[in-house]
Amino acid sequence: ITPTRKLILESLLKNHGPFSAEDIQKRFIKKDHDLATIYRNLQSLEEAGILHRCEFGDGIARYELVDPDHDHHHHHLICRKCKKIEVVDACELEPTIHQFVKKHGFADVSHILEFFGVCPDCQG
Repeated sequence: ITPTRKLILESLLKNHGPFSAEDIQKRFIKKDHDLATIYRNLQSLEEAGILHRCEFGDGIARYELVDPDHDHHHHHLICRKCKKIEVVDACELEPTIHQFVKKHGFADVSHILEFFGVCPDCQG
């Protein structure tokens, strides 16, 4: 494990993402780790199944740690103005999704659901 990978993993263990490569460099890693190196490490960690990439339609890849102990997924609530991201752990749509999937005869289905709005801080 390289020093950069170690710093990335330590920062994502302590702080729930998702974070972009730029966020990781600014918040957790000193400037002596260049952005290209951080991108390469994020991609390697994603390919190894350690990180999960999140895409929110703005062209910026964000990464968060995969929890191998839980077969659990979550969603995100994203502010359209300040880009703050909050985790939504509850998936109340799960029963409806399973009914829909069963009706159409699909198996082994996963889903991604993200919510976009304006956070309380940006409403004022």
